[in-house]
Amino acid sequence: MLIGQPAILRASETHTDALCNGVSNGTVTIAAIGGTSPYIGTGKITGLAAGTYSYMVTDANGCTSTVSATIGEPEILTPGVLSGDTSICAGGKIKPPIITGIKGGNIAWQYAEAPYTSWVTATNNDFPYAEEKLTTTRQYRVQVSNSCGIVFTNIITITVNPSPDLNAGKDTAIVEGRKVQLQATGGTNYVWMADKSLSNLFISNPIASPLETTSYFVEATNEFGCKATDTVIVSIIGRRPLSIKNTFTPNGDGFNDEWVIDNIEDYPEASLEIYNRYGSVIIKWDRDIKSWDGRVKGVEMAVGTYFYILDLKDGSESIAGSVSIIR
Repeated sequence: MLIGQPAILRASETHTDALCNGVSNGTVTIAAIGGTSPYIGTGKITGLAAGTYSYMVTDANGCTSTVSATIGEPEILTPGVLSGDTSICAGGKIKPPIITGIKGGNIAWQYAEAPYTSWVTATNNDFPYAEEKLTTTRQYRVQVSNSCGIVFTNIITITVNPSPDLNAGKDTAIVEGRKVQLQATGGTNYVWMADKSLSNLFISNPIASPLETTSYFVEATNEFGCKATDTVIVSIIGRRPLSIKNTFTPNGDGFNDEWVIDNIEDYPEASLEIYNRYGSVIIKWDRDIKSWDGRVKGVEMAVGTYFYILDLKDGSESIAGSVSIIR
């Protein structure tokens, strides 16, 4: 006689995880294989939080089988932290902020401009603004979202600082051999890109003494560390010919009261000596020759003829001549 027995009773499970972190909406479905029906303990269990559960199935013969099910859940939606530079110079590119600690969702970059009430969302997860040249201050944040909700990182404000309103000065022309003082404005610190024809490369107003027409480039930095460049051109023109009068009438009538060497200012290094008829020097200039009013130390010189020697200091022969005072 052959005595049979039912197949071994085996409980099985299928489950769905909780949809959101901390939410009790997971499910487990218990089924039975083998044994003898009907079964106790099969069916669907709902409203489960994340965790591990144990279930027992009993068949009609009182046989039992247990099975465990683990309900998972998504990571808690964590916004994370933004960090990075908070200022740039006008027209500069943004260095992408650093994101740390984001969990549980998809990210989307957002920015807003004053008054910071409307946020623009980018279409990709990478920082999409790195190639933009900012001209106005912006705020940035990251939106972290999943089907359970939305959270945001902290806000980073990137302030756009102005570049120096640099002006290297007006282009100018000087006579060969003369100097001119440059004057840059709009910065805090200055660096001139020039040869030895500038007296100082690190001030706003160096003295330029070029031997030929020269473009002087200057870079200025302001209190924000922002930079700007500008250029000023100093052109060289030839020296004008001198015109030396041989008489003047220092009588106070406002006409021809002083002896003037026309265009002598083109020869700032020139020297001049004036002699009386006895050969004594009565007045002289070692450089930067001025007009003569016929006085020496406040005393009027007598009517008569005086003699001079003019050395232009340019390698040419000295010029000798006479000038007469007439009253």
